[in-house]
Amino acid sequence: MRERTFGIAAACAFALTVSGCSHDKTRAVRGPDGELALSITCSNPDQCYERAARMCPEGYVIRTTGGSVTGTSYKGTGIVSSTSNLLVSCKHDLPSDPPPEKPEDQRMCELAYRQASDFAGYFAALTPHGKRLDELPTRRAFVSVCRKLPESVQSCLHDKYREEHAKACDAVLTRLEDRDRDQIDGLFFEATTARPTP
Repeated sequence: MRERTFGIAAACAFALTVSGCSHDKTRAVRGPDGELALSITCSNPDQCYERAARMCPEGYVIRTTGGSVTGTSYKGTGIVSSTSNLLVSCKHDLPSDPPPEKPEDQRMCELAYRQASDFAGYFAALTPHGKRLDELPTRRAFVSVCRKLPESVQSCLHDKYREEHAKACDAVLTRLEDRDRDQIDGLFFEATTARPTP
């Protein structure tokens, strides 16, 4: 019985060595976008989140999470060791006013013209309009109108952006200012005497 008690005590001591503070570490790294991040490794997820809160008193953004579990046998006793990983960026290290996500190109409106037909169909289905024109607007007319629109609307003219931000674009385009709606309608639809109620 004494040998068994000693064996369990030794196993517990070994478990503390494997799964205890030896796993706990924090180091500064650069994320894929070049921004400063903290790589935190702990014995369990709660410890990682607590440490992130201490390291980033103004809050943090989680980039990735992960972990691993390993098993070890010691004199007939099974020992499980877990490790949790957390990659975060402290909010005070992030740009104070990050730019909105949008197609990264200075020629945003010129690129949007390539998808003008798809946008016209989407826009017609989103809110009531008059009869759609048989022909698309000229590139010059489209770009001229596009450049007068808010950036949030310009971004939503792009199919890929609209697919990735469907709810946001639906909200933006159903709440257009009358002036902006009239300009877009003038590109794709016949003039109407009365504005339909959305």
